[in-house]
Amino acid sequence: MKNILIADDEKEIVELVELYLSKDNFNIIKAYDGKEAFECVKKGNISLAIIDIMMPNLNGFQVIKEIRKDFNIPLIILSARDDFTDKILGLDIGADDYITKPFNPLELTARVQAQLRRSYKLNIDGNHTKVNQEIIKIGDLILDRESCTLEKNNNVLELTSTEYKILEYLLNH
Repeated sequence: MKNILIADDEKEIVELVELYLSKDNFNIIKAYDGKEAFECVKKGNISLAIIDIMMPNLNGFQVIKEIRKDFNIPLIILSARDDFTDKILGLDIGADDYITKPFNPLELTARVQAQLRRSYKLNIDGNHTKVNQEIIKIGDLILDRESCTLEKNNNVLELTSTEYKILEYLLNH
């Protein structure tokens, strides 16, 4: 069962999102301020986080920055702030999606499912996948930037310099 963190200071929003996501058999973890949300992620096993921007203690932008320092889980911003600069900032600092309030709970559920599908296909192991700038792992491919090598199924593949650069670019994007 996947754990979904819902971080919002409005309890009604948390309950509404919980109602819809629990129908899809997700385990819901709730946080009502930014500091509590970050602590939940640090404790472990969060598969995806839905984060409001305007929260006490740490705002959503600060929470996302802290999460992105160490964790590579899907992050969705759910906020009443609908200015394009907020959306751009949220996505630039590491959010994977941005949904404005008022929102359709069925659309949010579909976006959660899409992010989880994407992260599953990229072999992201939720909370346990630490961000490592030197290693890129997608499926059975492991690109080690430090040694400039590519492994597939524990076999090192020989690449030219150009092939390596192209593959590194593709795996990054």
